[in-house]
Amino acid sequence: MSRIYYKKGNNMKIKFIFLFLFIIFTIVFIYIPKNDHNIKIAVIDSGIDVNHVDVSVIKRFDNKQTVMDSFGHGSAIAEIINKKNNENIDFYDGNILDENGNTSVETLIKALDWCIENKVNLINMSFGLSENNVKNLKKN
Repeated sequence: MSRIYYKKGNNMKIKFIFLFLFIIFTIVFIYIPKNDHNIKIAVIDSGIDVNHVDVSVIKRFDNKQTVMDSFGHGSAIAEIINKKNNENIDFYDGNILDENGNTSVETLIKALDWCIENKVNLINMSFGLSENNVKNLKKN
């Protein structure tokens, strides 16, 4: 089984950070205010802890009822996306990581299918893959 590892302190390249922020701010500040319907945003990451972040989670992947976020990364991403406390955002918690920060490519694919089934408008995946995992994804 392929594994995906999340390590605290991984450095992302600056250009990807700016691209990510540009996309998020474009959606949050331009697209959402011009629409009268809620936008569905899935955060596929370490989870969203609604006890620490003021966001509305509509649904959780695999019907997990836990609000734990072992790493705080998924919650931080949700908080950045919801910087304006926009009531037109429905968050979908795609927690795919275990308590050690590991997951499988199969779980990632199931989470993406879950997003499609729920007609999510935007999927945020801010994590990295090892070279072996990239090769496994290409095979699938």
